[in-house]
Amino acid sequence: MNIGIQLYSLRSEIASLGVEAVFSEIAKAGYDSVEFAGFYGLSPVEMKNLLDKYGLKGLSAHIGLFDVIKHLEYIDVIGIKSVYIPGIDHDYMRNKTEEMAKEIALVQKELLPRGVRFGYHNHAHEYANGEDTVWKLLNLTTDFYAQIDVCWVKAAGEEPTDKMRQYGERLGCLHIKELKEASVEGARLPAPVIGEGAVGMKDVLALAKQMNIDTFIMEVEGMECPYEEYLKRSYDNIVKYLS
Repeated sequence: MNIGIQLYSLRSEIASLGVEAVFSEIAKAGYDSVEFAGFYGLSPVEMKNLLDKYGLKGLSAHIGLFDVIKHLEYIDVIGIKSVYIPGIDHDYMRNKTEEMAKEIALVQKELLPRGVRFGYHNHAHEYANGEDTVWKLLNLTTDFYAQIDVCWVKAAGEEPTDKMRQYGERLGCLHIKELKEASVEGARLPAPVIGEGAVGMKDVLALAKQMNIDTFIMEVEGMECPYEEYLKRSYDNIVKYLS
């Protein structure tokens, strides 16, 4: 099982303290891996060495659909195993889904031979007005996966557990993000510690265990407590609900 953190969560801390200090704190809290949202000016080798120093895996990365190819060296050197599109313009996704599927197939020609999983990370807009453009995209692609962000699913008025069951084997991993209140506005407020908000994380993680999901990426947009405390308490709750 992998429990990692999306580094976007710690963008402010990285900017003020540096990548190494933040990696040290991530490892201290118990996480075994990170998901990238950029590479902070470090070369692939420099990043790999820093990860190794703190016993972390560069498990996953958020990279835009049209930017994946230019980051292949990072994927290869770091050993990134999954790449997820971190969202895309809603009108493009809704109205040009077939064109998007063709672009995905081109990227897969590079990723699949490398054994790298490719997929899509949702926000709330994919579920607006009763739609599910993630599901539409999954049905137009093969070997392409959903990275469900449970916070944004709940904020959109859907139940994360329903989407998990719907996507089934096309569910690559979960983004574990907490919600202050069940609305889009609530998703943008400083977030409670994982497991102490409105998402229903206990049920989410219980179902994930039943489905044999093995990768969980914690993410937060704004924390209600100091980041060291947030990391540790969130990790402990994730482990508790998965045990």
